[in-house]
Amino acid sequence: MVAVESAHLTKNVKVTIYKMIVAISSTLLRASRTHMLVCECWGEGLIVWEVAQCYRRCLVLRRAKEEVTGWEISEPPLIDVCWTSDGQLYAIDKDANLYSVLSDGIGMVTHLEWSENLTGSDKPIFCSFGNGILIYGPDQRLRLLKKAESKWKVSWTYVMPEEVVRLVSNTSSDMAAVWTHSGRLYYITETDDKIELVLHVYRQRNIIKIQLIAPDNKYLATMNKTGEICIYEVLTGNLILSVSAPSEMASSSTVPIKGSNKKQRSKDNSNANYLCQQLLKKAESKWKVSWTYVMPEEVVRLVSNTSSDMAAVWTHSGRLYYITETDDKIELVLHVYRQRNIIKIQLMAPDNKYLATMNKTGEICIYEVLTGNLILRKSVEGNDISFQASPVEPLLILFGELGVNYGMGLFTFTPEAGLEQVGSMCLTHQIVSQIVFSPTGRQVTAVASSAGHIFVFQLSEQYKLTLVRYTELGRGLADSFLMKVGDSMRSFNLVLFSDKYAIGERIMCINADNGKDNKFAGKMQGPYAQLLPLAQPGCALAVPHLTNQLHVLRLSGEVSCTLLLSLHSGRAVPTLYLCA
Repeated sequence: MVAVESAHLTKNVKVTIYKMIVAISSTLLRASRTHMLVCECWGEGLIVWEVAQCYRRCLVLRRAKEEVTGWEISEPPLIDVCWTSDGQLYAIDKDANLYSVLSDGIGMVTHLEWSENLTGSDKPIFCSFGNGILIYGPDQRLRLLKKAESKWKVSWTYVMPEEVVRLVSNTSSDMAAVWTHSGRLYYITETDDKIELVLHVYRQRNIIKIQLIAPDNKYLATMNKTGEICIYEVLTGNLILSVSAPSEMASSSTVPIKGSNKKQRSKDNSNANYLCQQLLKKAESKWKVSWTYVMPEEVVRLVSNTSSDMAAVWTHSGRLYYITETDDKIELVLHVYRQRNIIKIQLMAPDNKYLATMNKTGEICIYEVLTGNLILRKSVEGNDISFQASPVEPLLILFGELGVNYGMGLFTFTPEAGLEQVGSMCLTHQIVSQIVFSPTGRQVTAVASSAGHIFVFQLSEQYKLTLVRYTELGRGLADSFLMKVGDSMRSFNLVLFSDKYAIGERIMCINADNGKDNKFAGKMQGPYAQLLPLAQPGCALAVPHLTNQLHVLRLSGEVSCTLLLSLHSGRAVPTLYLCA
């Protein structure tokens, strides 16, 4: 909720702001499971947004059911919407009347599909289930509606023991989950035209008393603030019994909890910049601070061992520190660091003794493989940060967006000096998604896959980059790799031809030594999702789309003639030529 306090605001302005806040908080968003459609409903009206992808942009089509005012009899507000398994949109009002929502070519129009005179105070909710619709009405009943002879009819009904607060089905609509006010979770399934409602789990809330039951302690008894007693089996956690106590017993057995400081704790923990730990010791019957340390990030857990001579500190990012005291000296040592949300892992050449990882926030870590010790940790500024390691030497190329352009930096690694920058290059304003090394490590390509931009570099032993070729292919790329064919190193680029999948059926080749283009002649199977160079000279592995077979591409070159590409996918070996 937003608080607006000003003596200069008029009454009408305050009312308008209040209405806007209420409207935003009551808006429903429901996405279709079969089409790229999203329904936005706020009661009196709704909007269906249709999303269409076109290259790197998304086009959005808006179809609305506008709010109608000024009529003598107004339409009832819609309180919930859902998409069925066949892609149809439905809505219900406060009386659980069912409406279909269809497009008339310009906007959205509602039609009454099913209605009964239901009475009660519960809020109706509904979801798709099988080939029908499951509705929880204000009379605390679950109803399954199925269409028979173009009319909706009730095929199953069930009286719930308490109010239902949420009703949702899975993606295939063959199972529905029901959450009740007290925390019970039911599963609804349909097998052989038989509907089953099973209690899956029960989470008792506001528990004030927990105790094992003698003599064998196989069962556990709990009681909450309302006086409800539950008995669970300890080994399995299954709910054995649930009994609601009389109101006078509940009021007499409720124990007030004093000294709660949750607000203060949440206020203290909300500061994510740093957290101070203070060690208090009693001196002359007073507690005094004897040691303090500023933590680099938020601490999520702090625990000591049984003898209290050592403490362990867990931080939000996964670091584990040990705190010990020897001769009145406090030591805090980083024991282990667990990096989270890792997006890239690669061994470092030439001996593969070290492992480099990077997470979503651009933090790069280098570990010793045999011991697992953290050798180095650096935070890289920028967006879309990633890296690629050289296959022949301890060299990392970090690439990503800084400002408005994408660039890359070259860093060497040694355990003693860490990462040292030895070069950098500004590339393009397009998204650079891939850096590729040649098997020799002396050629490098930077690929902006979405725009089809390719940079081909020669990398010297002194880590100097020389641009050999820059080209714009005019189409997006699904994959790219470097491989030596004949006497030349060549860059093979799989041209994207699908808007839905990252696949291609046409390969464009560039000579990485002189920057000249090569052209294929013949026919090649596909489409392919990925191309991988093999250890055998002149061979690459092609991964076809939606198949369980892999194609081996064998390439051989001849001077001023052709580059022969043979495809081994089982029996036949078709050939393909590439002009040198």
